Amino acid sequence: MLSVRKEAIQSIRLSKFHWITQVTAAPTARGYTLNMTFRVVLERDHETGDYSAVCPELPGCASAGETEEEARANIREAIELYLAPAGLELPENAKLVEVRVG
Repeated sequence: MLSVRKEAIQSIRLSKFHWITQVTAAPTARGYTLNMTFRVVLERDHETGDYSAVCPELPGCASAGETEEEARANIREAIELYLAPAGLELPENAKLVEVRVG
């Protein structure tokens, strides 16, 4: 289970079962996610009581948890994994560079 710093999460309640949460992803070993904040939509299932978490800016990045805290921790981990750089095989005439935004 990931530990989530309280100051890294801000929530706005939209309705009884919907929240928009901002999650600041923790730095990775290479620093790709340092100081990045993403909006996360938390939704409580009224039948099971579980929470789903979706990051609209990252297509397909979603998670869930039995509690709101667990869903927040899980989506934070999902965002970090989504943004983690993957190994690339490059042609001989290509080179890999990094670009910093923000």
